[in-house]
Amino acid sequence: MREFHAREEALDSEGYRAISKASVLALVLGLLSLLAPIFPAFWIFPVLGLLVALVALFQVNRAETNLVGRGLAVTGLLMALLFGSMGLARHYAHRAIINSQAEEFGTRWFGLLLEGSTLTAHQLVMDPKQRVPPNVILSEQYENDVQLQDTLTKFTSEELIQAVLANKDQVTFTLVDNLGHTRDRQTITIRQMYHVTFQEDGATRIVPLELHISCQFDKTSSQTYWTITDYREVSQVDNG
Repeated sequence: MREFHAREEALDSEGYRAISKASVLALVLGLLSLLAPIFPAFWIFPVLGLLVALVALFQVNRAETNLVGRGLAVTGLLMALLFGSMGLARHYAHRAIINSQAEEFGTRWFGLLLEGSTLTAHQLVMDPKQRVPPNVILSEQYENDVQLQDTLTKFTSEELIQAVLANKDQVTFTLVDNLGHTRDRQTITIRQMYHVTFQEDGATRIVPLELHISCQFDKTSSQTYWTITDYREVSQVDNG
């Protein structure tokens, strides 16, 4: 009994200081910040961790609160800063790589049009699962496949494609801006703005073109497929 009362007196004495709940929460959020480099949705943890850690430090530093937990709060704060920064760095590095690869793919597609390799260019606007296998001669497949012929005719009858094919030697493509990304499961769609420049009878005509390029990862084959999913003049783009 004496020991029990002694503990109670110790707890009630001025020397006893409780641990700040905010400090404990800051540490927990700091640990959860380990997830931040994995996916942007987890960035919420370092953001909350920073805020809670600052609140905890404010509470601990106030003499009247009589709280401890500065070490926990600082640890949570540092972890939130570290892993939050790693998440941002990884995200923007990945974004830059995707933009670069999309630009290479777009340049390749434009190059095929300018070379007159219409069949190959047409393949790159098709769903990867519907494309002609690499071991099949492309021209022969088109000659024998009515459906392919129909989709090719539709492709080459588009005004922009017609203009490019008819003026191959007087057309250039210039990347102007990366407009952003959207993600749907295993597919990332990159939107890029190009200027298509036509030299016609000594005059220059520039057509702003928004190009949509998809990067699709196939878990079954562990391969990545690139596709031109859409292209349109800016005047046709819905900015709403």
